[in-house]
Amino acid sequence: MVTVHRICHHFGAPVLSRGGGTSLSGETVNEAVVIDHSKYLTGIGEVDIRRRLVTCEPGVINEDLNRHTGRRSLIFGPDPSSPSRCVIGGNIGNNSCGIQSVQSQLYGPGPRTSDNVHALEIVTYDGERFWVGVDEERHLDEIIA
Repeated sequence: MVTVHRICHHFGAPVLSRGGGTSLSGETVNEAVVIDHSKYLTGIGEVDIRRRLVTCEPGVINEDLNRHTGRRSLIFGPDPSSPSRCVIGGNIGNNSCGIQSVQSQLYGPGPRTSDNVHALEIVTYDGERFWVGVDEERHLDEIIA
């Protein structure tokens, strides 16, 4: 994926990252090099019960993540209308909630995807790759350097 970003940047071609394509707004289609995360970027890491964290890749389907974390009595709060097809990367891109998400306020930090994401490994348009996360403001000068 990093190589695709670098090549597109070099030639000025737009890039569109997407997952299940379940959004109602049409942002999953465009004139661009489309990178569909839902086929290969589907890994889910170990659940850290104490910290209430799990690492996953952007192509993980919501229901699959909840089956995995549910074995440890945790659930990813956002509940879009297509949980059997939508993916975590799409939830992040749209800051998804869903009608059932208000329940997560009883068990977690809040109903929006942004309330439930601790850190992201990102790839910029020119192919740079790094982590961003919560509470990093005090390290901002170091991060920029």
